[in-house]
Amino acid sequence: MNNIFVKTTMQHPNSECQKKQEEILRNCPEELREEYARSFRCSNAVYIYHQLANESQASEKMPALYDEWLNSLPSKIAGIMKSRGFEQCKTVLSFTHFVNEHNNKNMNEWMKEHLSLLITSMRTVSKCINHINHEQ
Repeated sequence: MNNIFVKTTMQHPNSECQKKQEEILRNCPEELREEYARSFRCSNAVYIYHQLANESQASEKMPALYDEWLNSLPSKIAGIMKSRGFEQCKTVLSFTHFVNEHNNKNMNEWMKEHLSLLITSMRTVSKCINHINHEQ
């Protein structure tokens, strides 16, 4: 594969996940390799984006953001999340997204900025963003 994965992708921060992705790309049919690599780039970027919220968890703002997030949710979902408590919810994707947005890290802008370093085609970035927005 000539290290195409390493040169053209945003690597997963977990080395075991990264190795598995590389193995999948080495073993997948040639005609699917770019599609798989694109999927890994997008997925890894999303994973890293959501991990940014965890970096600010030591902040005293986090419990207040948790309460603010709960107030932004539909009442039934808010009740479920409140019963789970802050510790269990601090990795929920909608909460990490909320925290990142509060910290001026807009997901679409972050994805464009970080994926554009690796992907020259804006259509590919748009596909990633559309894919992500449909999964939320």
